[in-house]
Amino acid sequence: MYLPAILLGTLAIISSANGGLKELFSKEADNNIGQLMDTMALLWFNNFKFNVIRKIIAPVETLVLFSCGHSDSTTLQETRLKDPEIDSKLNLSKPVTFVIHGWTDDAKKLWVQQMAQSVISGMDTNVVVVQWERLAAYQYEQAAKDNTLLVSGHVSKFIRFLVGRGVALKDVTLIGHSLGAHICGQIGFNFDGEIGQIYGLDPARAYFTVPFDRGLQFRLDSTDAQYVQMVITSRGEGGVLYGDGHDNFYPNGGNNPQPNCVIPVGSDAEFALQLFCSHMHSTTLFRMSLNTSLTFEGTRCNNYARYLLGSCDSNVSNRIGVFNSRAGGDFYFRTLPKSPMNHTKF
Repeated sequence: MYLPAILLGTLAIISSANGGLKELFSKEADNNIGQLMDTMALLWFNNFKFNVIRKIIAPVETLVLFSCGHSDSTTLQETRLKDPEIDSKLNLSKPVTFVIHGWTDDAKKLWVQQMAQSVISGMDTNVVVVQWERLAAYQYEQAAKDNTLLVSGHVSKFIRFLVGRGVALKDVTLIGHSLGAHICGQIGFNFDGEIGQIYGLDPARAYFTVPFDRGLQFRLDSTDAQYVQMVITSRGEGGVLYGDGHDNFYPNGGNNPQPNCVIPVGSDAEFALQLFCSHMHSTTLFRMSLNTSLTFEGTRCNNYARYLLGSCDSNVSNRIGVFNSRAGGDFYFRTLPKSPMNHTKF
């Protein structure tokens, strides 16, 4: 069973706002935030259909799947909890990195597959892609509040399985985008912060920090791993307003639109596309940072305005991604609108 293509009630709410969807989205607390997110998805994707069967009956192991690879076997293979052939699919002498997509997304999407291959080549670790697209296709409120917990619970069981095969928690890395970032946080919470490192790419705002803070057990924060990094590219709209990691990076101030996402915005649909582009930009920058020849280096600063004024030029610098100094703090930098988008200091 699926929702109709247009949420008439939400569109009526939007039409009553002078600034349209953008005005409503900029409000810190909004009881309609779930409906607004659903409308955004319908504007992002043509013919998208939500799964609205509220009660999930299927076993979670059929809804949360894993595919894995490593430097000696870059073609991803399906695996599962208690897979008797896990030794042939992962090199358990190496660290393990998980890649977790977000809401309305799919592990087969190009960015996920590219991220997996970049992890293998750039980090020389095992990679495990978490496939939870069936649960990610629910309306935003259910996906954020309920389904993320199903995913994090099952991934936690898989990690315990790997720990039983000799993998140390300090050698586990989690990379998650949007809702996937908070799934990483929930997994980290399940392991009392003993996971090695978590990279949260534009962690989702709605139902985690607005209309109220849902709590540390549900959202990504610095207590969830030995090291937590956040890369924020649509702050206060698609992503959280403030980072809560050890290192928080704000490319171009973390604001929507990012330079490569600038388009004329004359309608709600165009705003939705622009926001989606900025929200996804965190994944592009992080993936590119796995190439050691590309450096996106930020300067520690109190805010973006001071950074632009040059008031922080003498402060410590730090690069996004896994090859950083873990200096701690908030870091700002600017990027170019076209690939390779290398940081240029203005």
